[in-house]
Amino acid sequence: MGKYQARIISLILAMIFIMFWDYLFYMIERNPINWPVDITFTAVTLISVWLLAYYVDNKKQLLVELKDSEQKAKALSDEKNRIMDNLQEIVFQTDAQGNITYLNQAWTAITGHSISECMGTMYNDYFIKEKHIIDYIISQIKQQSPSGMFTAKYIKRDGSIFWGEVHYKLYYDRRQKFVGSLGTMSDISERKKAVDELLETNERLAMQSQKLAIAGELAAGIAHEVRNPLTSVSGFLQLMKAQYPERTDYFDIIFSEI
Repeated sequence: MGKYQARIISLILAMIFIMFWDYLFYMIERNPINWPVDITFTAVTLISVWLLAYYVDNKKQLLVELKDSEQKAKALSDEKNRIMDNLQEIVFQTDAQGNITYLNQAWTAITGHSISECMGTMYNDYFIKEKHIIDYIISQIKQQSPSGMFTAKYIKRDGSIFWGEVHYKLYYDRRQKFVGSLGTMSDISERKKAVDELLETNERLAMQSQKLAIAGELAAGIAHEVRNPLTSVSGFLQLMKAQYPERTDYFDIIFSEI
């Protein structure tokens, strides 16, 4: 009914108007009836009213659909924001100049900076700019790479430092000009600390292993140097034992000690 409301009302009003006009023209004014003219006038009037009302109904329907689309879009946007704000990772978006255009609530939870004060600021201002990182980002943009990853030290609001792992996507227009980026960043300080401790432990174990290997080689060398003269001594004592059979017990003690 709502789709045809303007057409129905307009036709009813048009028919009432025509009937009222006919009544005045023929009954009150006593004009002769001219059927061809009267029928043509009525048909043209009704068709014109129908087309105009059709246009109004279409515009009204478009407005209803547009309002529904806006409500759906707002609902989707609210749902997206709820999802983003419940993520543990930071979600960020920047423009072609590196200015921040979007941040989720994890940004405040991890860095301590408020979202409102960071919007429009340079994303690079929040991590320690080391030359190899800057060179890497610039080369990625020049090569028009679609995505990448890097780790950097980030500065919290209180001045403390944490390690962030960034996964990002780079976007370009039809002319392959860089237009912005979208990515996520997570705090990997604990993982970085564990990796560093593991590397330190491995280095320490490697040094101890090297020391033990050197000690083993030294012990083997000492044993070799001691074994050679003892073998000579044992051989000569064997000969002496045969020459002095009455001192066999002494020689047995010497051999047991050797």
